[in-house]
Amino acid sequence: IEWMRDKNLLSEAEEKLLTNSSIEPPRVPTNGPIARVTSEVLASSTIHKFPLEMFFSARGGNGTALVFEDGSLGVQPGSVTTAEASPSQIRWKGWIDNLEQEGIIERLDNGQYSFIKPCLYNRPSMSSDIISGSSTNGRIVWKTAEGKTHKEFFPYVTHNMVGKLS
Repeated sequence: IEWMRDKNLLSEAEEKLLTNSSIEPPRVPTNGPIARVTSEVLASSTIHKFPLEMFFSARGGNGTALVFEDGSLGVQPGSVTTAEASPSQIRWKGWIDNLEQEGIIERLDNGQYSFIKPCLYNRPSMSSDIISGSSTNGRIVWKTAEGKTHKEFFPYVTHNMVGKLS
């Protein structure tokens, strides 16, 4: 992997999934009024280490994802989709066909699909829609083991799929 990094052969999305990064806590001034205010703010907030692991389950599908500093979400291998979409989710089959053609998912004997490679999304709702076969609000349904939602970490909406990783 290092030689690929040296030659800039990894996309930003691939680099993100391969790198276990974290957010460094901000530096706090040691004296004066700014130091007091900054210390109070830091004491009342939590510094989170990324990537965060989040989970989602609905309609027979279940997923695990790594969430990165920018809110993008990498669905992990072993995540499983539902066997069929709800009638209102007319785009689901096209998404599934595309992911299968790209070699990211494979069909299981029971009709469900399993992610065999990670897939990175900027829109958490798209990933949860694919897993559940129905329309979802990914910002609310993806949760940490402690029950915190994607929206709690990222209060602003993100857009568009970043890319599929191979």
